[in-house]
Amino acid sequence: MADAALLHELGRRVARTRTGRNITQQQLAERAGVSRSTLTRIETGRGASLEHFVAVLRQLRALDGLEAILPQPEIRPSDLLRGSATPPRQRARPRGTSRSWGSEQ
Repeated sequence: MADAALLHELGRRVARTRTGRNITQQQLAERAGVSRSTLTRIETGRGASLEHFVAVLRQLRALDGLEAILPQPEIRPSDLLRGSATPPRQRARPRGTSRSWGSEQ
């Protein structure tokens, strides 16, 4: 699906959710802290900031649906064999030692 088509579909779903709950654009915009024109842009698929989109979804109580779209990354089986998902980081130099340019002997 192209980006424009995806934005249009997401906007259509926001509008359908809003109207299904008998909420006007003005009411939802005020509750989400965005302008009505921003909400109109979201609903028509013309885009808005991610911050505004999330604010609208939060007011529609639709953020739980994001888990289905973008689930938490799972640990790969190969990570389990190694004992941890990420190896611990090591310092390049012990704490308390400093080095300045020109101090080499």
